[in-house]
Formats: sequence, structure tokens, C-alpha cells
Amino acid sequence: MKKCRAVASDIATILNNLAMLYQDQAKYAEAEPLYQRSLAIREKVLGLEHPNVAIVLKYYALLLRKISRKNEAVN
Repeated sequence: MKKCRAVASDIATILNNLAMLYQDQAKYAEAEPLYQRSLAIREKVLGLEHPNVAIVLKYYALLLRKISRKNEAVN
């Protein structure tokens, strides 16, 4: 079970890093679903209060602000 969680956590990290790369390249439509999937995995594996969940939320919120969806970033 721990190995599955570790693999899921690694996948979430890869998705988040790829999303950040797309965001840096202004490929916002490509970045958003990757942040969403990374967030879903981390919430399920780590729980809502884990710092790694907050990291994904931070970068996802920055993306939403960049694409003029600031209201979604606050909620």
C-alpha cells in the first residue's frame, strides 16, 4: 500500500511540474487540467491539510489569476 501511495505521489509531482512548464510557456489550456489532476491525486493520497496540496493550490491559483479567472483562485 505504501508503494502505491509513493507512486501516486510521484505521478502528482510529475503532473505538477509539467503544468508549471506549460504555464511558463503560456500554454495555459494545457496546464490547467494537469494542475487539477495533480491536486486530486495529492488530496486523495495525502489529505487536504498536507503542505504538498497547498503547493499545487498555490501554482494553480497563480495560473487562474494569469488567465483572468481570479475569482476562482480565491474560492
